[in-house]
Amino acid sequence: ITLRIEELIAAGEFSSFEILEAQHALKLLMLQDPKAVAAIAKLIADGTFYHKTELVLLAAAGMAATPEAQGLLADTFDDAEAPDERRRGAAWSMVQLETPTPQVLNSLTASVQAEDLSPTMRSTSMLMLGVVTSRMDGEAKASLLETLLAEESRARDEGRLGNWLSAVGNAGLPETLERIQPYFTHSDVNLRAKACSAVRKIENLSLIHISEPTR
Repeated sequence: ITLRIEELIAAGEFSSFEILEAQHALKLLMLQDPKAVAAIAKLIADGTFYHKTELVLLAAAGMAATPEAQGLLADTFDDAEAPDERRRGAAWSMVQLETPTPQVLNSLTASVQAEDLSPTMRSTSMLMLGVVTSRMDGEAKASLLETLLAEESRARDEGRLGNWLSAVGNAGLPETLERIQPYFTHSDVNLRAKACSAVRKIENLSLIHISEPTR
């Protein structure tokens, strides 16, 4: 299956129906045989494939979403020796995970808080942390949200407030409104737009009173 995907990528068929078919077949294989996940993980780590092939394989792992497949995504994202493009591909594939494993949650939390991560990688981590936060309950949700909200100051220092607002919006939680609302009147029009976009994602927004911003 992986060789077929590689052939299609080489032929410029990245978005073709044949790619989707092969990706679906790979997903089914991952669901049926955990050993297949380990084999694919090794091939990816060894840099065997084109970058676009890696993206297809990582997306298939996200579709399978088994503990082993989620481990592949987390391990790939955590690999400091891997190219950033591969690591970001693993992170974006996590968007498909309806029930993220503790390994995935720990991976994203650690990367958001890491001091040695590039701003681009940390932004990716924040965006995905917001997504997985929206899918958790109870103490896990509260802990992830606390981690996400705590990044506001560093995001401001690094000029990434727009990414932070998008990440908070991805969480879609009413508890974030108080932190988003001050940006409605920010001097930067882009941040105002990001704040409005973030608020639109909040669950049960119509039931929440939004005070008029002071000028």
